[in-house]
Amino acid sequence: MSYIQTQDLEAGVVATARNTRIEVGIGEPRRTGITAWVRKTYLAKYNFCAKNRNHFLCDEGKKKMMRGGHLLLYRPVILVLAIASIVSCILSRNTKGYVAVTIIISLIYLLLSIYNLYIGGKNGSLLDSIHMLRVRSRDLPGSINEFFKIPIHGRIQDQRLVGIVNEHNTIIAQLQAESTHSSEIDIMVYEKAYELYLNYKMECIFHLILFLILLITGIALASD
Repeated sequence: MSYIQTQDLEAGVVATARNTRIEVGIGEPRRTGITAWVRKTYLAKYNFCAKNRNHFLCDEGKKKMMRGGHLLLYRPVILVLAIASIVSCILSRNTKGYVAVTIIISLIYLLLSIYNLYIGGKNGSLLDSIHMLRVRSRDLPGSINEFFKIPIHGRIQDQRLVGIVNEHNTIIAQLQAESTHSSEIDIMVYEKAYELYLNYKMECIFHLILFLILLITGIALASD
């Protein structure tokens, strides 16, 4: 089974905004020690991104999670059930009762695929150009995204953040100016690989077509 390592970090960094300029310094970040392991399926990767987006949203606007549990989480399970559906279709030529296996499995995956496509469309984008900032891969060694808290007043104490803040200093200054009732602001930085986690449609549509064909075949054999 394959896994992708990502990191959910919280760094003790500080910054001061003067118009759109930010003063920086050097220091050590404070880590939360939280590491997320995301399986290589569209369901797991999408829900991971949805949870990250919800970190910056109020309860009313939170994104919905896709559904499927272990049925869609493990690709070997999908392969086994697809083969079982095909075998059931073949066996149903002699014993009609076997076709029920194909119909049940196909219906489950069809409903899940349709629901997940609906959730993906309803949620819209899981990226935020204000709180979620794209950086170069070299700025995130060993991970595809990290979370940071930046106090409103002070100086940055993380050498790695110096380049990130300078690159996005206008956005950071805007967040600091808007956070009048808070002592710090939350941001998430991510690299290009993080965006690939949002490419769920092709795999989801493949499941939809595959099990739709199996369902039609099963119904046709049952009606003979």
